[in-house]
Amino acid sequence: MKILSRWVKRSISQEVFRKRIRRLLRIYLNIYDDICMRCNLCVSTCPSHKVIKDFNPRKRVDSARRVLKGEYKRGDIDLLFTCLLCGSCKISCPFSLDIPEIVYLARSLLALEGEAPEDLVKIYFKAEREGNSFGISREKIDKIISETSKIASEEKPRELYVPGPLDISLYEDVFINNCELLKEMRIRWTVSSEAVELGGNIGIDMSRPDLGLKILNNVLREAEKMNIKKIIIGDCGADYKWLIYSQRFFPDLIYKPSYNIEFVSIYELFMRSFSRYIKRRDVAIHDPCSMTRIAGLERSYLKLFEKPNKPLNNGLYTLCCGAGGGLSIRRDNDSLSKKLMNEISCLRLRQLIRSSEDIKMITSPCIKCLTAFLTASLYIGYEYEIEPLSNILLKCVKNV
Repeated sequence: MKILSRWVKRSISQEVFRKRIRRLLRIYLNIYDDICMRCNLCVSTCPSHKVIKDFNPRKRVDSARRVLKGEYKRGDIDLLFTCLLCGSCKISCPFSLDIPEIVYLARSLLALEGEAPEDLVKIYFKAEREGNSFGISREKIDKIISETSKIASEEKPRELYVPGPLDISLYEDVFINNCELLKEMRIRWTVSSEAVELGGNIGIDMSRPDLGLKILNNVLREAEKMNIKKIIIGDCGADYKWLIYSQRFFPDLIYKPSYNIEFVSIYELFMRSFSRYIKRRDVAIHDPCSMTRIAGLERSYLKLFEKPNKPLNNGLYTLCCGAGGGLSIRRDNDSLSKKLMNEISCLRLRQLIRSSEDIKMITSPCIKCLTAFLTASLYIGYEYEIEPLSNILLKCVKNV
């Protein structure tokens, strides 16, 4: 009960977010109207447009404009909440107009006003009650953290490992394997039941920045309390996007520790210690689009699975996995989201399979991407393995 009270006490008024988002959305739309040439390059690269021709970035901007005016309809909500937020429209735009941010701001305004799709609204209530994206009970979190803390370093920790929400809720084996990887690196790290995610799922995919910021601030407070100066995270696209968007839109609302805290990828840490031991050329890796398009990061681990002299399959101009923007969360309750996710993930999976004749396995550091590919493999009859990146890396290290 004390935990719930602390959670509620630290909340920030939704009205603060609504006013901020309205102002930002107006600014972004004015910039778009002044610069856009209507060349339609954004339309041709949009993954959802490849599946449903009426869905495209320009129509979503029109919907965002109606949201700002309060003149939106049900169709506008569907358009905005089926956007993958993958950033392909921004990459293809000659002026790099940030349409995903316009869509995100409009979605957030709708969600804060109680106009999000019904299935997401139900998740919001659970998230607010339990303090995590999927409303996982404190008892389950405490049990998982208690078990994995036995793997952690026995020395005074310097790093805090914060997993993704799917690692805790659905893929505990990935969480455990990541902990095993950290153990192999021989660094001084730990885990905490007060820091089980960064808030990307609720802050980005479900478009509730107020709830996402509560989770992120809770992690920062916990790190400061433990005197941690480095937070280790997985490569969840939503989490990286949330770190960027929260600093861009709400910098004054983020908790400021008394010292600087660095965020670092667990896989980049791995590369510093073990990259020379990995020699897999039969694996195709899908890099989450948020890494390259939104965060602008070039992941060194991509080179572990590419043939010499072959261009990196880095996600910059490749399709999204189909699970972004909350589609993976809504697919069980919304037929439109299910159709988009399944067809886009099938397109991307075929793209990965065709990248080489030697491919016998598909991998990704992002669990949402893998979930999409596992579903797609049933549709297209893909017979090879689809494994999390942590599983592959851990097997390679154990064989050294």
